Amino acid sequence: MAQTLFAKTNVEVAKQKEVLEKIENCSKGETEKVLVREFGTQAKAPKRELVQTCASEEALLHVRLSQSTLAKLDRLKSLRAHKNPRMSYAELIDDMCEYMLKKLDPMVRPPKAKPAQSPSNNPRYIPPSLKTRSPSACARRRPGDRKKPSTLVPCSSQIAGR
Repeated sequence: MAQTLFAKTNVEVAKQKEVLEKIENCSKGETEKVLVREFGTQAKAPKRELVQTCASEEALLHVRLSQSTLAKLDRLKSLRAHKNPRMSYAELIDDMCEYMLKKLDPMVRPPKAKPAQSPSNNPRYIPPSLKTRSPSACARRRPGDRKKPSTLVPCSSQIAGR
């Protein structure tokens, strides 16, 4: 890795020795971090995605993610921990795929349920004729005056004015 970087860019021999001393006995990941710190983003290997199909129904997916994307994946794992406390990244990706397909794919998305139209299902159903009352329909009778329309007094109900 370091050798390839040194070949691509003209790095002084003293700088090469200094970097080699820093990366000696380091893992590949630690080596990448040191090279990025010393030489910037040009030290990163080009982004490539590798997909290998296994003999079973599984596939191997190799991708390079930024630290912020990895932090987002960890956050999603913690948010979905109620479903599976020890969720692997493969299970998380599968869970995200199912969720997004339900949201976006018209073939997978169930049709929207229509609200019940039948008044017999709802005991609190109010017919439209009662919802819109005129002020004269809200008039009340005076005590003792039965069936005399001339004695009707308009009520002061807030609903009547709607």
